[in-house]
Amino acid sequence: MDGNKITHKNNIMPRPNKSGLIHDTSRFIKIRLCIIGMLVILFASASVIIIYTNSVNETKVAQENTVNSFKEEQFEHIWSVLTNHILVDAKSNIAGPADKIESQIQSMDLTDLKSQLDTEVYPECLLSVFKNNLKKVQLNGIDNGRNSAIAISNDFVLVNYGYHMYPTDALSGKFSDIVSKGYNTSLGTTALDKLYKQDESNICVEMTSSLVKNHHMISDTTKEDFKTVYMNEGIEGLRNYQFLVPIYITETGDVFGQDDIVDGNRIDYNHKFVIIQEFNLYDQLLKGYPECFDDSNLSAIEQYNQSVIQSLYSLGLIFVTFVVLIMFYCISIYNNFIYGYLLALKKND
Repeated sequence: MDGNKITHKNNIMPRPNKSGLIHDTSRFIKIRLCIIGMLVILFASASVIIIYTNSVNETKVAQENTVNSFKEEQFEHIWSVLTNHILVDAKSNIAGPADKIESQIQSMDLTDLKSQLDTEVYPECLLSVFKNNLKKVQLNGIDNGRNSAIAISNDFVLVNYGYHMYPTDALSGKFSDIVSKGYNTSLGTTALDKLYKQDESNICVEMTSSLVKNHHMISDTTKEDFKTVYMNEGIEGLRNYQFLVPIYITETGDVFGQDDIVDGNRIDYNHKFVIIQEFNLYDQLLKGYPECFDDSNLSAIEQYNQSVIQSLYSLGLIFVTFVVLIMFYCISIYNNFIYGYLLALKKND
């Protein structure tokens, strides 16, 4: 009977330690809360980063639009100066010498002159007329070979005071050959086509290579063509454009009475003289319109934009650093909870 009692006592189950269960439950809750907290922080951080990235991108777009708006205003001013002043000045500057040339040629023996020109002989008396009237022609006093005069007839160069063309009085070359050897052959082809068809739109060549990397090569002289160059390259992109402003002797034919158009068709050959005032756009802007080179406002805008972007990047770096520190702190707490839980299990064993 004593043995039965002893057996009964040995089979009694130990009572659970309520304080231990409560303590373990508390640890589980803290661990879960810590995990939930880290997930919330990660989610919130991801949301903030997305919003921050969008804000930076929107700021960049807004700043780019501001810069482009300023450039567009500058280009509109340059285009207005070109069309309303420089081209008008060029036409006026060459008109006087052209009138004198026509008058002096008309006073020659036209029958004898025509017979020589028919055999492609250009007598010295004719060349002297062009030399004497064009040698000192310079647009707005710029004497550098880029703002001088050229005379041609049937594509032959009679006189040329431009440094980038053939030597002065080079009769061995045709104007079309000279232009075709230029840097921008496509624009040169367009220029020749306009020149000989007496097109009234702008005529321009680009004889020398641009210093601008990846310079945009235009094939025509529309406003949009030049705007594309300016918006991408600034004033430096316009440095090498040579404008050709022609006056024809005569407008409808030549001094010998041969018309350009016969029976409704333009003839390919007569002795029309073309007097050209050439000018370099960059030179003319620099001489008479220096405000076109004033980019102080643009520099100020770009510096301000850079400071704003830099501030946003700094704020982003501070935020990321803060999030990393918080995450390290949460991970540390989490590790402490896990360590405490494992230690408690070990003690219970």
